[in-house]
Amino acid sequence: MQNEWWESPVCWLCDYWWALLAAVLLALTAYFTSDLWLPKLGFEPGGGLQDVRVSQRDVELTLRDNGNAVDGDRTRVSLNGEIVLEDHTLTGEGTVVTLDLKRGSNLVEIMALNEGYSSPNTVEVAVSHIVEGPAVQVSDDLITGEMAEFTIRAPWW
Repeated sequence: MQNEWWESPVCWLCDYWWALLAAVLLALTAYFTSDLWLPKLGFEPGGGLQDVRVSQRDVELTLRDNGNAVDGDRTRVSLNGEIVLEDHTLTGEGTVVTLDLKRGSNLVEIMALNEGYSSPNTVEVAVSHIVEGPAVQVSDDLITGEMAEFTIRAPWW
């Protein structure tokens, strides 16, 4: 009896369906837990900024241009999805923004709106009242439209 061309692949799929299912489950597990294991491998998601913990819910965020020259880098800063600074030009002296954090985790996003006249856009971020994590840190080299983000964990009281 002559086998049809499609019988061999279908028979393989019937015999090894469990291997395909295991591969799909492994890929989904890796994707949904990447924020746990990627930093341990040296990959920091979020533009190179690290999460911090603070001692109080009202903190100051200082932003300044950290490039070789103050070149007109512009950024947008948001806290938990609400814009704090809309179209801010970074300076060498820095700009202080007071943040009123909610209890627990607060997401800070910094988007590069341009790269100034000397690419890339590099932002230095300083957070007051740090208990854990770096008080001053510098974003990775951002190009226009890229975003750096980090979480500030505030106390529950």
